[in-house]
Amino acid sequence: MRSDDGGETWAVGWEVSPGRAKMLERALSDGAPVSSLSLAVQARRDGHVVVVANGRDGVAVRDVRGTWRRLGLAPGGELSEAAAVPLSRAADTGAEMRVAALAAVLAALAALAIQVVRPVRRTRPWAVVALGTAGTLIMAPWPSDWLTAVTPLWMAAMFVGGVLLISAVIVAASLISDAWLGSRGVWRAAGVGVGVGLGVAAPFKAWSEGLADDYGLSLTAAVLLGLGAAAIGLAMLRRSALLEARRPQPDAYTLPGRL
Repeated sequence: MRSDDGGETWAVGWEVSPGRAKMLERALSDGAPVSSLSLAVQARRDGHVVVVANGRDGVAVRDVRGTWRRLGLAPGGELSEAAAVPLSRAADTGAEMRVAALAAVLAALAALAIQVVRPVRRTRPWAVVALGTAGTLIMAPWPSDWLTAVTPLWMAAMFVGGVLLISAVIVAASLISDAWLGSRGVWRAAGVGVGVGLGVAAPFKAWSEGLADDYGLSLTAAVLLGLGAAAIGLAMLRRSALLEARRPQPDAYTLPGRL
């Protein structure tokens, strides 16, 4: 904060926006919060120089002309502008893209199951959704060290989640033939999966590139877009499947075009 009237009023002198601060936290490896820790002011003949210590991000320096510069910590311990992480850098969204991919897979599996209107064992479509959901939840990047660090427990969770997802795919593949879904049903399900995946990924990509600064808003948008795409896609597929099932089928004992 800066005051030009002896402390009567205060204004922000320099800041890194919350979204870019979160990017810096991810770029600086351990994800710990980046914040200003201390401030020093040195009087000069033609003004003041301000130095702000920002922890692992280095320091911010304001010269006598009022220009702010960020100095990062180089490997040798010296401070330089070249060592500072650029604020225009895209944030790491690997975990979010993994969520988007898992959401796309789960949505595609659900889309296959919801198209089943032919007489098959009722538990099979539910098994696809249950196995896919369980596998997705296990493999999702939860914000906890013991679930994200590469440990034997993490590897076991990834193995179990992978087995559940593969099992869901196998059961879904059996529905394609037994429930007469055909290639059209498969492409429809894939389209729903792609739509859901893009709906989840797009807000996070916008935040990563700095187009949206509020991560919480991007998270909310991803949830709403993903759920909205899934709800619309599944409802349309179910309606189409029911309409197609009601169409009169040709008599198996007559030739096409004959009464």
